[in-house]
Amino acid sequence: MGVEVNVNTGERYGMLTVIKEADRILQPGGIRARAFLCKCDCGNEKIVRLSHLRHKRVNSCGCLVGEKHGLCKSKIYTTWRGMKNRCYGGSYKEKKYYQDKGIEICEEWKNSFTAFYNWSINNGYVDGLTIDRRNSNEGYTPNNSRWITPFENMLNTGISKTIIYHGREIFLAEMWKNDYFRLHMAAIRIRIKRGYSINDAFDIPIKTGKYKCSNKYKEKIKQLDI
Repeated sequence: MGVEVNVNTGERYGMLTVIKEADRILQPGGIRARAFLCKCDCGNEKIVRLSHLRHKRVNSCGCLVGEKHGLCKSKIYTTWRGMKNRCYGGSYKEKKYYQDKGIEICEEWKNSFTAFYNWSINNGYVDGLTIDRRNSNEGYTPNNSRWITPFENMLNTGISKTIIYHGREIFLAEMWKNDYFRLHMAAIRIRIKRGYSINDAFDIPIKTGKYKCSNKYKEKIKQLDI
């Protein structure tokens, strides 16, 4: 006899959160399979077999496949799924920046990709843009969200950050507007991470050409505050 697998209340599987163990489900072969009552992020409840939870065969109450929009392979749908994963996924690597801060998605968008899609199309979405929150302390809502370029998104993360450059306090976003600094942004960030002074990081000449960041430092750059 195998070891019985325990599933705890509150555990998440995709968009489903376990509420409690339910009555066993009688299968065609006569075996009674363990099952759990789960609540979907959309608000619906669903009884799911344990094996379907553990092997990720069921990830929602059915709402993910309930909308017939034909856009499951589009970038905007990927953005919507990524947004939901950041806010509600159980193992997202940036959990501390979203779930731990209480960042959520408004009910309309959380429950319906179509609603999110319609808002996006009416508010400037084109392929290549990223979703951005105007106030990083608030959630994804129509009033707090916008579509911007990846570069604008990068500037927004440090828009209120300042540095002391040659004795003057200056907004970091203003520094990145300089064509030379922007071209070598990755190199400058790595220099600061390695302990260069702000002046040296920006002023010491960098070889001509686009700076290529090695894999060794890519993760460090993501964690920088500037």
